[in-house]
Amino acid sequence: MPLLLKRPTSLLAGLSIVLMFTLLIACGTTSDVEARVADLEAQIKSQPTPTLAEVPKSDLPDSGTTVIADQTHEDDHAHEADDVDYIPDVSFTLQTMIGNGGMAYIGVGGDIDDIINPTLNVAVGDTVQITVQNGDGAEHNIVVPDLDAHSEHIVGVGASVSITFVAEVAGGYAYFCSIPGHRAAGMEGLIRVGEGTEEQVSTAVDITRDPTDLPGPIGDRGPQDITLNLEMVELDGKLADGTTYRYMTFNGLVPGPMLRVRVDDTVTVNLKNMPGNFLIHSVDLHAVTGPGGGAQVMQVPPGQDA
Repeated sequence: MPLLLKRPTSLLAGLSIVLMFTLLIACGTTSDVEARVADLEAQIKSQPTPTLAEVPKSDLPDSGTTVIADQTHEDDHAHEADDVDYIPDVSFTLQTMIGNGGMAYIGVGGDIDDIINPTLNVAVGDTVQITVQNGDGAEHNIVVPDLDAHSEHIVGVGASVSITFVAEVAGGYAYFCSIPGHRAAGMEGLIRVGEGTEEQVSTAVDITRDPTDLPGPIGDRGPQDITLNLEMVELDGKLADGTTYRYMTFNGLVPGPMLRVRVDDTVTVNLKNMPGNFLIHSVDLHAVTGPGGGAQVMQVPPGQDA
């Protein structure tokens, strides 16, 4: 139904008076003009202002005229919830990582610092925010389908994205990267709702090697064939203040073992990169083979040996 905006009555009256005043100046004296103008003003004021229902169709705008009317858009109310700003009760930051052994989220800060695919513990009713930082440049995202939380995709080192949701029901919920192949490559962790207020017991181990842990003297012996076995182990170790750090170790301790041999010994070094590691590892024997230390031929992917 076409609508017509009301025009101000005073404007119509003003225009009419000006026209009449012009005509009367040509037809009578000044006193006659003043009298007739006063009479016309009284007539105009006495006429009722027409309502929308009384406006004749001939006075409505044609189809080419745009009419603006005061109306309420239901969409404004339908999307009010989308404009709500959530203030998180708990926040987590994860960084993406790619190694030859797969892909993962790495915890950043707090109790999850440097933990691979950390379990995120929250309390029932918490508003939770998870921010993902791109640490490798590839395309990633984060989704928690059971909690209806899905992020946009991010590409490029340093890009970040966040999801926010309310943990309403206790239980365990998987978070993962939904880019094809990324979840299978290792980008998956757990959100545990209902234990967010409990004190978490660290599973990190003490990786400090005893300074007295040294091989015995070689003694007075001749050249021999010596075999040395080194295992490359990635693990979460305790720092002095009780926090953890992801260490890359030889045989699970820092520093690695002391290797003692004599001149003219024939030495075989066996390297094993443990299954479950994420990175390629090697060993450099600078004092033996010079710059590079043989690292070019000792690059060992996770789960393999050389």
